[in-house]
Amino acid sequence: LAKAKNIKCVGNSIKGLFGYQGIELATCSESNISNNHIEGISNSDANCSCIGVSQAIVGELSTNNIINGNIIVDSKVGIRLGYSKNTTISSNTFDYNYTDIAVDSYGEESIISNNTISYTRDKSIYCFGGDSVVSINNNIFKGLEYQAIVSENSQGVGRRLIIQGNTFSGYGGL
Repeated sequence: LAKAKNIKCVGNSIKGLFGYQGIELATCSESNISNNHIEGISNSDANCSCIGVSQAIVGELSTNNIINGNIIVDSKVGIRLGYSKNTTISSNTFDYNYTDIAVDSYGEESIISNNTISYTRDKSIYCFGGDSVVSINNNIFKGLEYQAIVSENSQGVGRRLIIQGNTFSGYGGL
């Protein structure tokens, strides 16, 4: 979906894609991706994910989108935010993904809340680059093999994370 507003992508089942996005919002605003079941999205390119939020036109961000109530299973990257602002990721279920949520340097002012994240194979929530705020609140992390929340920045500026009210069980941690 590109350069659109008020898109509703609801109740779809997407399985077994290689090298493609499951659902992509590119320069979209005020849209809702909810109650989808996405499974087995694999790739050699980390830019491909089950749900991606990015730009279709250079310099125009995707803004004010909501991603909620989705089930994302056994994929390389669950949700990737790039070239987005004010995205809310809430009440999703992630199970046995390599990375559940990736927020890159152009994913600005994001809220990640009330998600259930189980048996992640690498990083549950991975924030890299950028200097905007990402709020990570009231999520449940279960059976982690590695790290729940990772923030890396090689650009010399710091991403500001607000982490509160999360529950961790099993291995892994911040």
